[in-house]
Amino acid sequence: MTVEGILQFLGLVAFEIVVAILFNAFSTMKKRKLPYLICAISPLAAMMMFHSRYIGNDSLNYYNLFLQTSRATVQDLLTNTRFEHGYLLLNWLIGRFTANPQWLYICIGTFMSIALIWWVYKYIPAPGLLCILLVEMLMVDGWISIARQTIAVGILLIAYKFLIQKKLIKFLILVLIATRFHNAAWIFLLAYPIVNWHQESLLKSKGNLPSFELIVSAVAIVSYVSLSSILSSILDIFTVYSYYQNGEMMAGDARLASILQFLVGMLMMFVPQFVEKDNVKELKKNDIIARSLYMLGVISLGIMFIAIKATVFTRLAGIFTIFRVSYYVYTTSKFKFNQNKLIMIVVSILVFGIYGLVITIMKTPDWQTTYPFLWFWSNN
Repeated sequence: MTVEGILQFLGLVAFEIVVAILFNAFSTMKKRKLPYLICAISPLAAMMMFHSRYIGNDSLNYYNLFLQTSRATVQDLLTNTRFEHGYLLLNWLIGRFTANPQWLYICIGTFMSIALIWWVYKYIPAPGLLCILLVEMLMVDGWISIARQTIAVGILLIAYKFLIQKKLIKFLILVLIATRFHNAAWIFLLAYPIVNWHQESLLKSKGNLPSFELIVSAVAIVSYVSLSSILSSILDIFTVYSYYQNGEMMAGDARLASILQFLVGMLMMFVPQFVEKDNVKELKKNDIIARSLYMLGVISLGIMFIAIKATVFTRLAGIFTIFRVSYYVYTTSKFKFNQNKLIMIVVSILVFGIYGLVITIMKTPDWQTTYPFLWFWSNN
């Protein structure tokens, strides 16, 4: 990692902090929320759209795939079993208008940015901390690299609306569309019965929350112990991922990443409850957004626990990452005591900033190749 890369990372974090302060985005925003989000997300959108093909671990592979699929016939694409057909057709469609693969990045980055702005505007009352964490937790780095899953996550952000509104058909349609871009989106089907089962159980039990955490923990532990047979069954269905079984995604360094993500996820899910236990408990009872984000976050933790043993499961956990981080930001913004809120915001920026910086310095290019960042005009 070069000094330039470190300065780029810190500069982007500093930009997000300054913009959040100027717009007072650490407090609930009733005015200027959309202008803030446009200002805060714009540099991240530009990175997703205009990055070099050498930025992002998988970007070059997707660049070359575009060159192949843009010249193929639709029949050839539909017989391809390696990639999801929705993603291949998107490549083919863009190829009807241009032979420049950069337009693939532009289309994906534009869609994800619009979906993200819409979702944050609608569901996150104080978005300042979230925009900072998008950088510090290297979430944007992931979206730059994993193009197929980025599209899927963008679609699932829209599906979340119908999840909490209990509109099953619309929810199913959007999730099925998402699976045509990345098979990991199938796991999001669990969200509907789990979230809405919880709601119904809450009403029937007159406010006593069922032990959802215990259920997820038990399933995660059993899955961890009997992982070989479970993984074999999954790979029998999704044979295109069979190369993960003995490859890098099962290696020790990748496992270290899973352990770190699991520990960070634990902090995000349970620190708010430690700081204002009664308030957060009440929030999860009466606020559908807090409750649903919490449940999606716990599901993510369960999958991340399994991923410690088989890191291929990080793809499934990645589907829920934005919801887990959003739960942390949402509950923090709802703290009753302003002193607690201020301390949480400052500590969060420092701790997760150090987390992102250490990974950027120590694990470039092993875990990510975003910094030093290069624009597409630097390809040659």
